[in-house]
Amino acid sequence: MFTPACIAASCVAESLGGGGPGATYTNTAFVATWGNDSTGELNDLFLPFASMTAALVALYGQTSGPTTVILESDISSDTDPGVDDATIGSLLSGGLTITSTNGTNWLYNTLNLGSTGGGSLTLDNVNLQEVQMEPSVNSGHFNAVTITGTSAQIEYLGLSASTSDPGDGSPGTDNSSANVFGNPGSNGDDIDVSFDPFGTAGNGGDGDSADASAGDGGGGSGGYYAWDVTLLGSLAVYNISGTGGNGGNGGSGGNAGQATGGNGGNGGNATDPEGSGNDGNGGNGGNGGSATANGGNGGSPGSGGDGSNIYAQSSVQLFYWNLAGGMTGSGGNGGNGGFNYPGWGGNGGSPAGGGGWGSSGNQGGFSASQGNYGSMSGNGNYGSVFWI
Repeated sequence: MFTPACIAASCVAESLGGGGPGATYTNTAFVATWGNDSTGELNDLFLPFASMTAALVALYGQTSGPTTVILESDISSDTDPGVDDATIGSLLSGGLTITSTNGTNWLYNTLNLGSTGGGSLTLDNVNLQEVQMEPSVNSGHFNAVTITGTSAQIEYLGLSASTSDPGDGSPGTDNSSANVFGNPGSNGDDIDVSFDPFGTAGNGGDGDSADASAGDGGGGSGGYYAWDVTLLGSLAVYNISGTGGNGGNGGSGGNAGQATGGNGGNGGNATDPEGSGNDGNGGNGGNGGSATANGGNGGSPGSGGDGSNIYAQSSVQLFYWNLAGGMTGSGGNGGNGGFNYPGWGGNGGSPAGGGGWGSSGNQGGFSASQGNYGSMSGNGNYGSVFWI
C-alpha cells in the first residue's frame, strides 16, 4: 500500500517492493500517463514511456529474449498500442509479459498481435479491452499465441480468418467461336475380278471425329482457417471470435463451338472390264466421324475454412465464443453445348457378277450437352474448446 506522501514513480517503486534507484531491471519498459516517449528509457522506472507502442518498439530495437512491459498507471488514454508485424512477432517469439504495478490497470485499446503466430504473451494483473490477431490467411490449423494470465482479463479476443476471397476458379476455355472439321475417310480400292476372281474390293476409311468441346472451370480455393489459441492460468476471456473464411467459387465452364465429323469413305467397287464373268464383292463403306460439342463443366467451389480450436486450462474462464466454420463457395455454372454434325457413313461398293454389295458405313455419334454445375464442397468445421 502506498504511503500518503508517495507520488508518481516513487509510488511505483514502493509497489514494486521498495525498488528504487538501486533496483535493476532487464529487458523491461515502463509505461505511465506521466511518461514521455522521447525521454523514456528501458529498465528505468523513473523514465517511463507514455505509450505502449513506444515501449514495444524500444524493446524490439534493444533487446532479445523475454521482455516485460510494466504499467505504472492506467493507460486507457493510449490511442494506438499497436506495432508492425515484425516487432510484435519478434517480441512474442521471445516471450512478452505485460504486468501492472498498481492494482489492475486497463489497456482499453487493441493490442494487435500481428500475423506471425506461435509466440507467448503473459498478462499479470492487467485487463485488456481487445487482443487481436491479424486475420488469418492460413490453410490449416496454426496456434496464434499462448496466453498465460494471472488475475487477468481480456474483453475481446479476435482470432478470425480473413474475409478476403481466397481465390475463385479460373473459367474454362471457351470454344464458342471454334468450327472444327474432321477429315473424311479415304475411299476403298477397286478390284479387277479378271485378275482377282471372287475377291472383295477395299473398304472405305472411317471419317475422323471432330471435337469442339469447351474446357472445365477450375476449382475454387479453400477458405482460410481461423487461428487456434492456448489459454493458461488465471485468465477470464469474455468474448472470442474465431470464425473460418468462406471458400472461393468454382470457375464457369466454357461454351462449346461447332463440330462436324468427317464422312466415311466409300467402299471400293469390284469391276470386270475384261468381261471374265468372275464374281467379286464390293467393299464396305467407312463409318462417319463423331461430332462432339459439349459445354465445359463448372468448377467445384472451395470448402470453408475451419473455426478456431481453443485449448484452455480448467482455471481459465470463457464466457462466449463463436467458432463457426466458413461457408463453401458456389459451384461454377456449366458451359453451353455447341452444334454437332456427325459424319455420314460411306456407301458400299458395287459387286461384279454374282458378288455382293458392300455395306454402307454407320453415321458417326454425336453429343452437344451443357456442362454440369460444379459439385459442391463442404462447409468448414466448427471449432472446438478443448479443456487441458
